[in-house]
Amino acid sequence: MPGRGGRFVLAASAVAVAAGVVLLAATRSAGGSESWALAGWGPMAAIAVGSGGAMAARHGRPGSGFLAALAVGMLSRLTVAAALGLVATRAGETAVLSYVAGLAAGFLPLQAFEVVWFYRAAHAARPSGGEAR
Repeated sequence: MPGRGGRFVLAASAVAVAAGVVLLAATRSAGGSESWALAGWGPMAAIAVGSGGAMAARHGRPGSGFLAALAVGMLSRLTVAAALGLVATRAGETAVLSYVAGLAAGFLPLQAFEVVWFYRAAHAARPSGGEAR
């Protein structure tokens, strides 16, 4: 049975795939660029799954591993989004709109999943009995 990090990666991957399927269907029906949508979704989803898995593996443990994984994930997302965004702007309006949709599909569902995951993990780690300190 995989550890916390492995369980996070498996569940987050399922969320990412579902978001990608919805993104492709929406892009096709709107007449957008599937390749630009995937260019936005793919890196965002991969970074979210990877950094989230690293955070889940280090959650609740002493040291700065959790914060390092958080910082690397955030900086990676910003860097990739900006770099590919510049390329998309040169390709035209359809590319930009599809790319932004891909960014949203690769970020928002996984961010929501991550929030719920760590909320539940934090509450599962609290001692029972209603002790508030």
